[in-house]
Amino acid sequence: MKRFLAGLLIFLLLVLPAFAEERIDLSTPGSDNLTPYTLPDGRIIFAGSAGEKGDYQNRKARLVCLNSDGTIAWDYLHPAEGSCNFSNVHLLLDGQLGVVFKNSPDQTTVEAAIYKFSLDGEILAEPISIFTERMLLLDSTDACISYLVSSPEGQIASYHFVDWDGQQLFQLPADSIIGGGFQTLPADDGVLLIGNETGFPALGKLMKLDMAGNIVWSQTLEPSLPNANHANFSPVFPLRDGGFAVVLYEEVYDSSTPSASEGYLLRFDKEGSLLWKTSLQQSGIPEITMMDCIEYENCLVAAEDLSFGTEQVWKYDWFDLNTGALIKRTEQAMPDGITNYSSDFVVLDSGLWIQRNIRQNIKEDRLAELNSRDEVLIRVPER
Repeated sequence: MKRFLAGLLIFLLLVLPAFAEERIDLSTPGSDNLTPYTLPDGRIIFAGSAGEKGDYQNRKARLVCLNSDGTIAWDYLHPAEGSCNFSNVHLLLDGQLGVVFKNSPDQTTVEAAIYKFSLDGEILAEPISIFTERMLLLDSTDACISYLVSSPEGQIASYHFVDWDGQQLFQLPADSIIGGGFQTLPADDGVLLIGNETGFPALGKLMKLDMAGNIVWSQTLEPSLPNANHANFSPVFPLRDGGFAVVLYEEVYDSSTPSASEGYLLRFDKEGSLLWKTSLQQSGIPEITMMDCIEYENCLVAAEDLSFGTEQVWKYDWFDLNTGALIKRTEQAMPDGITNYSSDFVVLDSGLWIQRNIRQNIKEDRLAELNSRDEVLIRVPER
């Protein structure tokens, strides 16, 4: 019997999918949701929540620190009950970790506060409340946090920017200077907003504000697709030099006829100057949405969104960082019976990895499926 069991174990190790041998599991017994933030020393802070097994709506806020070798340095679970999570992690100018704690039962925020941690996972001060009725937390930088406030009718009323001590820096009325659900990046002595011109349809727009909300400069992105009159941004990807990359879809919008569109990958420097623009279509890549993109070994590596294809294969597109040319595409088979909802790249000592939020397809038991949501890191194939 012992020989049989040993033989069976060896067989299982040989036939398991290759990715299973190179993965790191950050999951708890319940439903998990985490997002990474890389520190300058190579450690990675994962912020989010851990759900209670058997009740995916009951969640506790969680922070996990992963060493650059893939081992866990510390794991903090906040004791507060509700539908809680940590988000918007940043290394602040004073060397502390800034994080936002939020409690949102039934998808309605009832509590929002700034917490400050040491790099060893210790809370350093009392939380600072930034809660406002009908608020929705947005982006953050090492200098500020942004959120929107809706009217009682559900329309966006204003955008607010506060510092990491909870003091309001400035606010913008909805669609006053920029529209399109803008995203925020850090900039020298201010913030960079990436969105659209106001109204609809509208072209892409970049705008730098100082920390009092004054416009330093603004530019509208000229389209490459003939007659394009609207633009949609995929998530914005910060780069090490202070610039950023973004996938932009230009669209010829006409309410009376089907729209034409084309996707582009763009790289900008930190002052908002366009360095290059690559057509995804001309690179032989179908019209897709990128789930994430990262700077890695003089490349921009992008993860494709599976929702635009039927193959159960994870695909990666490698672009030259300096020219935007497509260098290669790599693939990796997905395990059977899972759905992948989000992905975020991380770099460890051993190379490029991707954090995937996955759950089991358990159609006969919806609650069990929701509770199976896990966070795993998988090694990205480079060939």
